[in-house]
Amino acid sequence: MSMVVRNNLSAVNTLNTLNRNQTALSKNLEMVSSGMRINSARDDASGYAISERMRVQIRSLNQDNLNTQNGNSMMKVAEGAVQSTVDILKTLKEKVIDAANDTNTDADRAFIQKELDQSIDQINDNANVTYNGKYLVDNDMLNGVVGMILVTCILSSLVTDWSSRQIILHDKTLPGEDDKKSDDEKILIPVRYEEYADNLISLAILMRNQKLNRGLVALNVVYDDKDMRYNQQQGRQLLEQCVKHAASADVKMQTQVRIAANIANGIKHAFKEFQASEIIIGMHMHKEVSRRFWGEFHQSLFNGLSRQIIMARLNQPLNTIRRIQVAVPSRAEFEPGFYRWIERLVRLARNLDCRILFHGRRDTLALINEFVQNQYYQDIP
Repeated sequence: MSMVVRNNLSAVNTLNTLNRNQTALSKNLEMVSSGMRINSARDDASGYAISERMRVQIRSLNQDNLNTQNGNSMMKVAEGAVQSTVDILKTLKEKVIDAANDTNTDADRAFIQKELDQSIDQINDNANVTYNGKYLVDNDMLNGVVGMILVTCILSSLVTDWSSRQIILHDKTLPGEDDKKSDDEKILIPVRYEEYADNLISLAILMRNQKLNRGLVALNVVYDDKDMRYNQQQGRQLLEQCVKHAASADVKMQTQVRIAANIANGIKHAFKEFQASEIIIGMHMHKEVSRRFWGEFHQSLFNGLSRQIIMARLNQPLNTIRRIQVAVPSRAEFEPGFYRWIERLVRLARNLDCRILFHGRRDTLALINEFVQNQYYQDIP
């Protein structure tokens, strides 16, 4: 019996075409449902490799971001502990200063001590703060924070103090052009003894500002006692001598004989009446009158006037002086009138054609040198 094989080629072709369309439909449906052009290596082998590498990088970055957020949270917890410790330290300082107040009783200080103890316990608690079971702040870290705060406080105080001094010295104390133009110079010279009067007048003439061409004021104060009239006459004669001496240098002079129950008060009232700027007065050399260094009334004069008072004990003629030694007190630059007396001494040295040497702290001498060289060296007549 013979075998017969029958082939339906049209049906086979139709089945193959259906299978191909079914495969294409499945691929298209997969692309539509996923929204991606490449879903497997068969879609695009090279593109699939690139996309997978990028997915790995994206997942790594996402994990990095998550780690950063966790680290940020941990640092916030640690920052809170450190900030709490700083606040407690500020409170401790306030309470210590409060306890030092003498108005507090022992009971008050006991309460303050209890509060200090509680604050110290809180600092210890801050040292034990944890995040996810891990200690964040230890004693070494807290000690470092405390040390940093102490150093910062010290440095800030020093810098602030230094800066404020510089501002005071260069912006306020150092005279400017307007100050020189509006100089209030008017020198009052109390005189009593004939043998010293001429030297005091000469000293005032050498210290005065010739450009301003201001006159001098000579004053003689006599006690209101039984010898008042006689002393008045002697005072007028002494002042006439002073006027002649000033006239020989072509300097105008006002004079006054004043009666007062107290010599210092008489000088202070005359100072205000003549609107004087400073006083040049001699230091007494008569031990029989007073054994005190300042004399009878000089101390009262200092206490009553907050202006420049130059006290001079002239043991030799001024024109024989060849060197002036100046001992500058510590921190004299912070006193009112610092540059005024420097200006007077520099002018005296220039008019006498002699050297002047200043002795003092290095920073003070630097200010004096700057003033002399840059401010008045060319301007002092």
